[in-house]
Amino acid sequence: HYRILKKLGRGGMGTVYKVQDITTKQVYALKVLNEEVLEDDDAKQRFIEESSICERIDHPCVIRILEKGEIEGNLYFTMDYYDGRTLREILAGQRLGVRASLQLVRSLFEIMHEIHQQGVIHRDIKPGNIMIGRKIDPARLADGQLDAALLRENVRILDFGIARMIDTKTRTQTGMFVGSLYYMPPEYLNGKKARDFRGDYYALGAILYELLTGRTPYRGEDFAGLLSAIVHTRPAPPAELAAG
Repeated sequence: HYRILKKLGRGGMGTVYKVQDITTKQVYALKVLNEEVLEDDDAKQRFIEESSICERIDHPCVIRILEKGEIEGNLYFTMDYYDGRTLREILAGQRLGVRASLQLVRSLFEIMHEIHQQGVIHRDIKPGNIMIGRKIDPARLADGQLDAALLRENVRILDFGIARMIDTKTRTQTGMFVGSLYYMPPEYLNGKKARDFRGDYYALGAILYELLTGRTPYRGEDFAGLLSAIVHTRPAPPAELAAG
């Protein structure tokens, strides 16, 4: 009973569409499991867990789950549609000043702390999973002149696909790791240490580093090179990299 308006984004596990309810004409976001993982029991379980975890979170910066079910053998859930741009999209077109960077990351730290208090660890905080509403003027965002309350009201944390409850054990196998490597604490790389709430704060620190310098703390020409850099090098001080 939904009409697809456009694709909003695609990840390794699911694809999100902007849809309209045929009867009510209300616009929503619809997430479905990707076709290539329909037979993957682990992917199905993660998808189910994502919707269940989001249902448990009562926070204005987390988009509400409205409905979930199965259509022609494919799992789905619908969410409130939120019109915005990810932090990754914003950074592709502009740089934020020091004041703006500190203001934004401070708000994100407060939001993540409140989510942690509800028992949830995100485990994949990165610029692509942080959305800023279109009500926020990009120029005012960049110069750090926004009211802190207004900024906070227009931030959304996306994609709880690998999130878990603090009081549950991770299902990740030994030697595996989950999340985005650029924003992952080095001590979690071997997969032997369960990633707890501190990993979310590390990721926000890495985002702040990127906002201030224009690059991630660690870099590599390929996956192996990035791993080597994380294990064997230390990030350059931001003051040495930041222009101005």
